[in-house]
Amino acid sequence: MQRLTPDELPDDSVLVDFDTATVLDALSVGIVLLDSQLCAVYANVMAEDALALQVENVRGQPLTRFLHQPQLFLDAVNRALAGGEAVEFQLNVSGADVAKSPGSLPSRIAPLGYQVTGPYLLLEVSASLWKSQRPIGAG
Repeated sequence: MQRLTPDELPDDSVLVDFDTATVLDALSVGIVLLDSQLCAVYANVMAEDALALQVENVRGQPLTRFLHQPQLFLDAVNRALAGGEAVEFQLNVSGADVAKSPGSLPSRIAPLGYQVTGPYLLLEVSASLWKSQRPIGAG
């Protein structure tokens, strides 16, 4: 592949019309943006699959409502907010049925900064231990 110099780059970048959601959906890691109430604002396709939920169906509800052991998640959130950096932990996902064996996902939570309404957090979930689950609210 030939190296380009700055003078050889086109004036109009092809990235101008590039959709950010397309990039996030192509990742092999699940990404969830959480608001200050721990409600999902955005989740890419991998995150929705891993957590067995669809953001549009759970909007306005805290993610803790869909976790098998929410206190472990809350502990990680509090450590991330207190330390100001990412914290790795195991996220215990309820999936469609808490009574059945919940999944445990290697995860990381990181503060993204504060907005007027409070902190936003970025939750990453690893694809390595995912199992097939039917998304909550799926028809």
